[in-house]
Amino acid sequence: MARRGPPPKPTAVRKAQGTLGRGASARNKREAKPTTKLPAPPPQLSDDAREVWQRLGEQLLENGLMTSLDEPAFAALCDGYAAFLRLTEQARTLGGDIVKVNGQLVPNPARARADKEFEKVRKLLAEFGMSPASRSRVESSGSTEPTSGAGGGIGDFLGGPGRMRLAQ
Repeated sequence: MARRGPPPKPTAVRKAQGTLGRGASARNKREAKPTTKLPAPPPQLSDDAREVWQRLGEQLLENGLMTSLDEPAFAALCDGYAAFLRLTEQARTLGGDIVKVNGQLVPNPARARADKEFEKVRKLLAEFGMSPASRSRVESSGSTEPTSGAGGGIGDFLGGPGRMRLAQ
């Protein structure tokens, strides 16, 4: 039988939202503890996915949102985002959203595949608290300055001025 209601939030997310209670009972004692070092990316990840692994992994570690149990889901997120970037680039080189095939105008298949890939990525981003909606429920404690590297947060990573480009 499936559990009812929304899944429980990690302690780090509840703490950031300001909804963590004061007593020891407020914390989930069986919850996986965040790792302190970013593990090596799985060997099956592409070079582009490995770059995503490094950039996002550091931000997740800084916020205490990454455990060793998250590695498979995080690898899927990195691989999916790299595939989305690759397919978006293919759609751009093929001529936008509509292409001509056998004299007929049809939706660009690379664009359709990129849209499906991003839908997977969007769901995984929400799982890690990196979507705009999940971020809006987390209160910032302290500075509003970027927490890592030269770029800002996930918003800058996904589409801001420092957007990642595919390796040529």
